[in-house]
Amino acid sequence: MYVDDLPKRATVWLHTMNKGVLVLPLLLVLAGVAAARAELTEAAALQFMVRFEAALATEDFANVEPLIHPQAVFRFSESDHFGMADIRAAMERTWAFEVDDERYYLTDKRVLRSGKDAATVLFTWNWSGDSAEHGPFKITGRGTVQLVRHEGAIKILLEHLSR
Repeated sequence: MYVDDLPKRATVWLHTMNKGVLVLPLLLVLAGVAAARAELTEAAALQFMVRFEAALATEDFANVEPLIHPQAVFRFSESDHFGMADIRAAMERTWAFEVDDERYYLTDKRVLRSGKDAATVLFTWNWSGDSAEHGPFKITGRGTVQLVRHEGAIKILLEHLSR
């Protein structure tokens, strides 16, 4: 049986039931199917990016990890990072720099495309602060993320940052 056949088959099954004992569990399953079919909208993609930005600001990977697909790829100017362990190590190396008044934020967020199970978001990333080694700095660059639905949640499958 295919997911697309569930509503039609469920309707036939409901009409043939003697008593409605199993109606509630079936309706809950069908509601889950409908939620899984829901489009990943532009608004949902932008809301996700706000959550991702806030999680990054904590500099705690435990807050970032739930937002990343287990097989994600993060491409930075200097290197590529494959999978959760590699992505974690790259982020923690960056967070280890001694920076006062550090600020990382996203601007110019634009959803390029959104659809049933995926969305692509373009943005400008901004990182500023005061480094004991290099003094005050402000760096900006371009970013792209590919968002996908994974196990019922929106997650980053690909992030590409460049300067």
